[in-house]
Amino acid sequence: MKKHKKNNIVLLWVVIELFLFSSYPVMALHIPSANEVAADLEQRYHINSASVQSIGEGLNVADGKTTPPEVMLSFSPSNPKPGEKIIAKALPSYFSNQKESLYFTWYIKHEGCEIASQGSSDYQSSCDVNDDNRVNEEDWKVEASRIIAQNGFDDRINTRGSWDKDGYRARFGGDNNLSPAYCYVHSFSNGDNYELVDSGGNDEDTSFLTGAIAPNTLSSCPSQNVACVKDYVETCSSDGEFSGGIISGLFTEYDACTDSGFDAYCNLSQCYSDPSNPGEDICTASCPLGTQPYCISDTFLDPSCTDLEGGSLSCSASGTPITYCRADQLASSTITSACEHLFPNSDSNITGNNSFGTTEEEFWGTNPRDPDTADRGQNDEATIAGLGVDGFTWNYMPGDKVGVVVEGKSIIPTKHDNASMMIMWALPKNKCDVQNIGSYQKTIKGYPVTIPTATMDINDCLEDNLVDPVEGGQPTNLEVSLEYGPDSPNNDASGRKMGDMVFVQAVSMNGDHDTSQTYYRWDVKRLNTPNKRMSLDLDDWESISVLSSFRQETEMSLLEGNNISELKFNLNVANNSNNYNAIFNNRGVGYLRIYVEVEEVFDSGLTRAGRSDVIIRVTSSSDRISLYNVDVNPNTLEMSLNDEICAEDKTCYVATGQIIGARIESDDLSNYSWEVDGSDLQCNQNMSASCQDTKQTNITFFPVVGEAGKTFDLSLVANDIDGSSREGSMGINLMRRFEIVNPYLKLIPEAGSERKVLGSYVDITGNTPPEDLVNYSENLFISTPGSGISILGEFHPEFIESDSTIKWFIDGIEQADVSTERIFFTANKSIGSVYNVSIEAAYSQPIAVRKALQEFWGVQQEKTIEEIISESVQIEIEDGDVMAKKEGVKGVFATLAANLSGEFVFLLRIILTGFVLIATAGIVFGFYPSEMKKKN
Repeated sequence: MKKHKKNNIVLLWVVIELFLFSSYPVMALHIPSANEVAADLEQRYHINSASVQSIGEGLNVADGKTTPPEVMLSFSPSNPKPGEKIIAKALPSYFSNQKESLYFTWYIKHEGCEIASQGSSDYQSSCDVNDDNRVNEEDWKVEASRIIAQNGFDDRINTRGSWDKDGYRARFGGDNNLSPAYCYVHSFSNGDNYELVDSGGNDEDTSFLTGAIAPNTLSSCPSQNVACVKDYVETCSSDGEFSGGIISGLFTEYDACTDSGFDAYCNLSQCYSDPSNPGEDICTASCPLGTQPYCISDTFLDPSCTDLEGGSLSCSASGTPITYCRADQLASSTITSACEHLFPNSDSNITGNNSFGTTEEEFWGTNPRDPDTADRGQNDEATIAGLGVDGFTWNYMPGDKVGVVVEGKSIIPTKHDNASMMIMWALPKNKCDVQNIGSYQKTIKGYPVTIPTATMDINDCLEDNLVDPVEGGQPTNLEVSLEYGPDSPNNDASGRKMGDMVFVQAVSMNGDHDTSQTYYRWDVKRLNTPNKRMSLDLDDWESISVLSSFRQETEMSLLEGNNISELKFNLNVANNSNNYNAIFNNRGVGYLRIYVEVEEVFDSGLTRAGRSDVIIRVTSSSDRISLYNVDVNPNTLEMSLNDEICAEDKTCYVATGQIIGARIESDDLSNYSWEVDGSDLQCNQNMSASCQDTKQTNITFFPVVGEAGKTFDLSLVANDIDGSSREGSMGINLMRRFEIVNPYLKLIPEAGSERKVLGSYVDITGNTPPEDLVNYSENLFISTPGSGISILGEFHPEFIESDSTIKWFIDGIEQADVSTERIFFTANKSIGSVYNVSIEAAYSQPIAVRKALQEFWGVQQEKTIEEIISESVQIEIEDGDVMAKKEGVKGVFATLAANLSGEFVFLLRIILTGFVLIATAGIVFGFYPSEMKKKN
């Protein structure tokens, strides 16, 4: 706008100066010429003639450079599932009024709902929404408007009568338009704007002319085919028999004339007097996009190679250029504006006329007792008119297409002498061929002004502007990525099965379904030559997951199926396994390439897929982390390794307040990094002679602090930075897992007694169960008179025994002569008697350990106080061989007699005695019935 103002100011000064120069008095000695005036202006105001010329040239074509209104559609989700709610959002631009005052007319076309009339094979009654025996754009609009207006309201509960006031008066160009209404359509091919009128020139009456105006050689085109065509070079295959320029013996090059597909039109802004018809004008014939209009026969368009054997068939050689055209021009008095809303209408009323009665309520399915059924803050008729309705939500079905046409005031002013702006409609694809072009003249500000016109129905453009929510209906590839862990996995080659568990997670960035509805297919490949360096060439890889031995050895999860978004396997390939040599080289390094293919249903009968892969470097080692109890020097608090603990490489159970030592023995490692749950461990020479002040070594120490149930991991990354012993510098990655438990004791019968059998189970075949299915009591033992009984007190964790003070009790009497984990005594009691045996241990870390915890790790002494733990059992003295009783328990149910305690047997005897007394009394009274009757 600023540029235009500047140009206008320059032109204004030019006019003023011309006026001043032209008003010189007659007596002036010299009247300057136009060239002198122009030169003086250029000199005085530093005006460059070329710049003024450029401005003039821009003004000449300014009408074709206007920006018409446009609208874009966006969909969420972009790839909907059948039946899923989908939202279409309209984004209008280049309107002068706000979005809230624009009219959005939505329309939806379902699969098979083609434009057709009843009786046609394409006609489907289910698509005839307004029941007028034909399917067209009106049905598409009515269905969309009903969805919008009802907003989920169930019209089956609708009652007769209309009590609300929900009428709305629509205005052309938008709700806030008060200026005169002039409606226009924009041609996107030539950039011109045409006023919509009910009558005017039309294409059928437009005649195209060839020849020149002077001399008068104009003549009508001899062919009915008037096409805009364009010269271009077509390349045809040749066997060398055609004459012409042969390129490398392969191709012959000719000029051919091809139809561009555009129609010629009259440029009403370039008209001249017709010499053969005085008083009438002829105009320049034009074509869009730089093509030229020719009068040419069909036989010369798009020729075959055979047609070109005689030489080139260029447009100039095969046709006659079209130069001019003559179009009817009407007087402005005969012009009637054709402004019409594109609103959907009911079968009995026009939308937007401020009348919305019972029949319309029933037709649209709105609530007659609610003026705003859709809860949009406006009357129902305003919603039907699409006022501010920039969104449309519906349940998507495959094949659905939607469109919207937006009515409003453009930013382009009309040529009429008032405040009017061009009222225009925006379509999503800007596809709307202007029909029946003409013009009329109108005197404006004293000058005759030519206004181009068109007579057409914009409804005819709606079908060409339908948009498929998935745009094209073809599925795009799934974007799949793989994430894996740990970063540097290690294989345990020792056979102890302490290798890392590798997990690989497939993530789809643009998937429309959850993993339960998505199909996954995994494959694990290895280098076909392990001693070869890692390669990206697909030929260097072969599948190893097809081998059942590899899947079993690694306990691999499922490889394909729905919801298999994660692959898991354990790196426990032993060095004596065939799979080991297939994966790892002689330096213990291997590469696994994980592939995944993901597929999901995209639409009815369509699927889309994505693939991804990742290469994982795996190291293999027989090395292990050994764990130890720790000795602490009471004078220096220096720590050293004591006895090994948790030698089975399973989860190591520890107690709070302990100090654990860890060591790895390996000759080919020189660099170490110890961590507990991601936190670095520090060990210096003040703590242990095995540590260094400048770096970590193969030995470290750490405290156990936390509540029972807490788990934590000790991890080690070790390598040889020079790469002399292991490939590269990644080395190995080892881990040990710990769990903190509350210390406890268990009493184990060793000799002279056995756990009492509580029951056993048999399978459905009735077979006697194996030993591990017999249920033994933990706190009730049995023995026989005279047996030498040995009971072991088992500590958990087992290594806390050395830090515990032990006491044994038999029948509540402390056995002062026994202070170890095992007690011996002879069963001297009689059959039916019971021994109560218990153990008590006071567990506490030595003072030196507690001081070290506080000195090196800040663990306060109240966290390491003494803890008392205990356990007890009862030993019943029974008759017979204990082992014989154990083997005699057979059958479906547990043998109750073998399971009852002495107290329960005593109670049972009392009950049985009572039953015997009652029964005896009944028998006695049975012998004297007559005596009883007499007393009664």
